[in-house]
Order: sequence, then C-alpha cells, then structure tokens
Amino acid sequence: MSEKHIQKLTIFEALQKVTDPRIKAGRRHHIAVILLINIMAIMSGYFGVLAKADFIKRNKTELSKLFDPTSLKHGLPSKNTIDRAMQNVDYDDLNKVLAEVFEIPKGTVIHMDGKAIRSTADLGQSSKQTFTSTVTAFGKDRGIMAKSFVNGTKTNEISTVQDLVKALNLEGMVLTLDALHCQKKL
Repeated sequence: MSEKHIQKLTIFEALQKVTDPRIKAGRRHHIAVILLINIMAIMSGYFGVLAKADFIKRNKTELSKLFDPTSLKHGLPSKNTIDRAMQNVDYDDLNKVLAEVFEIPKGTVIHMDGKAIRSTADLGQSSKQTFTSTVTAFGKDRGIMAKSFVNGTKTNEISTVQDLVKALNLEGMVLTLDALHCQKKL
C-alpha cells in the first residue's frame, strides 16, 4: 500500500491562487504580494490604511528582500494600491485558498454567527427591508477563521453559513450556531 503524500502550500503560494479583481490595465503589483503585505501588517498590529502604509515604510528593507525582484519591479505597493485591492477582493475565494494552508484539528470548537452591519438597512419599516450583514467563523484558539458578507437581497445567513462550512471543510468540528441554523441540510 502506497502512502499518500500531501504537499503543503506556503501562504504566499496559496495567495497566488486568489483571483485578482482588478482590471489588467495599470496593474503593477501581484495580488499575492498585496495580500501577504496586508496579512503581515495586520499580524504586526497595523490595522488601518495609513497604519499599513507606515508598516511598509518601517519595513521597506525587509519586505524588499522577502519578495522576488521581478514581483517588485515597480517597488512596494502604496497605501492606495493596497486599499483599492482589498476593497475588491473576493473574500470567499480568499477563505478557500487559505483553508488549503491552515489545517484545523478535529474537534476544534468553532463559533459561527451573523450580525447586521449598522446603517445598511434599506426600505426601513417595510416587509421588503434588506440589510447587509457579516457572517464570521471564530475559533477560540485560532481567532477569526473566515468572514463573509451577506447582502439580504441576494443571499441569506443560512446559505452563507452552509457555504462557509463547506469551504472550510469543517467535518469533525464542533460548531456552535444560532437556532436559525437548525436545518436538515446543514
């Protein structure tokens, strides 16, 4: 019987699989470079756009050494480039790609919940009221594992949670969910 060998991807290799939402004309930085710099900035405590620009400025030498010179032929991305790219990233695609890299141990407790985003309601008191919400998967020891945005007119929290469970391959995990998710399909 032959052993099945699984090759693990590095984060940067995985990020290269993320679909770049930007148009090709004028694109100077690969989406994987932008995403990795963004992840490193957040892990270092730099959360806002200006803070991420400060992170790049403070770590310019180290970041320049980290990436292949061909991927930085236009230098490091600016704060505006990072901001525009991050606004348009398909986070469901990013979640799927990162799930390939990070293995979640069986039996991990994962909390999933949806929350409406303040000031996004349309049609006020009407029966056709819609709002934007976010669905988050949170592991006690892992922090936020995935986040997905829900537009009330196109999809709902139930289907979004089901999609996240599939995308994160949560078989064998302990999930905590609202009573809303007591569906046979889930």
